[in-house]
Amino acid sequence: MVNVSSGSPYRHKRFNIIMTLIDDIVVDRKSCRIVDLGGTPDYWRDFPAFQERPEITVLVINLVQYTSDDTRIQCIVGDATSLPDLADNTFDLVHSNSVIEHVGTLEDMKRMAQEVRRLAPVYYVQAPNYWFPYEFHTCMIGFHWLPKVFRLFLVRRFSCGHYPRARNAAEAQAYVADANSVTDRQIRTLFPDAEIKPENFFGLTKSWMAIRRSSRSASM
Repeated sequence: MVNVSSGSPYRHKRFNIIMTLIDDIVVDRKSCRIVDLGGTPDYWRDFPAFQERPEITVLVINLVQYTSDDTRIQCIVGDATSLPDLADNTFDLVHSNSVIEHVGTLEDMKRMAQEVRRLAPVYYVQAPNYWFPYEFHTCMIGFHWLPKVFRLFLVRRFSCGHYPRARNAAEAQAYVADANSVTDRQIRTLFPDAEIKPENFFGLTKSWMAIRRSSRSASM
């Protein structure tokens, strides 16, 4: 997952985009119900504008159980690729930041994308770009471009970024599968009804943002 501090210019730019989506929803509905797939309550507590907006509520869904002392943030355990207990358009906005690349195979990503697209009329999904040379999970240049056998070799013998040295073959396989990213073609296939915006770093596309706006704002 891309680690940027709350003061990062990238974080600020993302927050500005997300707040624009939220503001459009609040104009129409007077409130905004957000579901954050794979997020954490700390992300929203660090979101400056969130502190000033009592009309915004967030449901955080993660494989890990989190707790929140903010009554506007609820946390439950769930799998972003399958949320059958939640009806279509239960929320106003789906938010997901650097999660879809972690859910498994391309078919798993498609299942998550289907959940994103049905849970709310507006969504924001961010994912790292496969063609960016720095691999953010392992903190290595070009790790994701290496043949799989070399990636397995590296994680079995070294601590690589956010992954401690793999203790066995199964753990190495899990690390390699997790250190994932998506191409331009993949993100457009996953979210065909979204605007795909690049997030650039010195002229290179670092990550993709798939954004589906409300019909009102899209027509403006």
